[in-house]
Parts: sequence; structure tokens; C-alpha cells
Amino acid sequence: MAPQAASTQTGDQEAAKNAAQARAALDAMVPAPASRLTGTVATYTVDRLAYSPAPPVVDIVVDFDGGGRYTLEAADADADAFDVGARVGLTFRRMFTAGGVANYFWKARLLAAQEES
Repeated sequence: MAPQAASTQTGDQEAAKNAAQARAALDAMVPAPASRLTGTVATYTVDRLAYSPAPPVVDIVVDFDGGGRYTLEAADADADAFDVGARVGLTFRRMFTAGGVANYFWKARLLAAQEES
């Protein structure tokens, strides 16, 4: 019985240590507003079979200025408007509604020439 108690105590100490390390990592973070991020379309795909309130679904892989790459759904998708190398920004849009709750996340939108400067 004693080894189990010691094992539990050690586990509790490890959990507290991990929580402290996680808190320190959070404290070291700085805010980075996503609304100002811009990037370049690395690749994209047009899905005409997946459900969407405004088909087709256009998924875009964005290489962000300053580093980073992420896959996003296109906002106001016009399948013919996107091309590799196109400049995009982020916009916060509704992704879907489930159980009466609307879920929002970032989507990519094409930048007009005047927005890129």
C-alpha cells in the first residue's frame, strides 16, 4: 500500500511542477493580433462536394509574412479568384452553427491592391 501512496504523491508533485512550467510559458507570451496578419497563398483546393452555406469550400494554405504556415477556409469564396501567390489577410467569420451556438474562427480573404501597402 505504501508504494502506491508514494507514487500518488510523486504524481501530484509532477503535476504541480508541470502546471507551474505551463503558467511560466503562458506568462512569457505576448499578444499577437491576428487581424493584421497577411500572407501569400502557397496552395489551395476547391471542394464542391463538402457542405457549405455558400459553396464551394475553398481551403487555402497561407505562408504568413514573418513566418508560419496555416490552412484556412476562404471567406467569400470565389473559386476562380484564388491563385498561388495571391495576397490574403484574415477576417473573423462564422464557421458553422451547432446546437444553436454559432462558432467563429479566422478565414482568409483576398486583399485588394490598396490593402497590401
